[in-house]
Amino acid sequence: MRIFTAIDIENHQALEKLEKVQDEVSYGFNKVDLGKMHLTLQFFQDINQEEVEEIKKGLKQAKLESFKMKVEGVGVFPSRKHVRVVWAGIESEKIFELNEQVSNHMVPDSNDHEFHPHITLARVNGIDRTEKKDFRQKLEKLENKEITQINVNKIKLFESVHNGKNTEYKVLEEENL
Repeated sequence: MRIFTAIDIENHQALEKLEKVQDEVSYGFNKVDLGKMHLTLQFFQDINQEEVEEIKKGLKQAKLESFKMKVEGVGVFPSRKHVRVVWAGIESEKIFELNEQVSNHMVPDSNDHEFHPHITLARVNGIDRTEKKDFRQKLEKLENKEITQINVNKIKLFESVHNGKNTEYKVLEEENL
């Protein structure tokens, strides 16, 4: 199984604002569908049902009250020279605390990097050389822009199911804060 713990972005006004930013920085990139926008806390692949149950216990251990997180700035992974992902950044100390609490279980995650809270806006297969300069200028303009605020009041465990041409997210567990 491929699963992930996440904050699902469900607020319609926030999604509209994220969509505007997507449109502003998209150069034919594969934009993330608004219905799939989320902030991943942990990602796991090739795990069994027993491990899923252990991760569910981690979700139940979250003791934070709901909080607001600021969506601010646009950046890229892995670098501006080799763009593969365009993201909106998250400003919130509470998000790190939440991540630590839901990660309190014995199942090793499949993340190959430190936790960097963000919402993926688009995946990039390539960018035309003539558009790179314009794209970089837009990134600079947006790197500190406040996009929206989101109230975080629940966390979810999703299964990522690839059905041939699309990937669907199936909610396995949901916990209110």
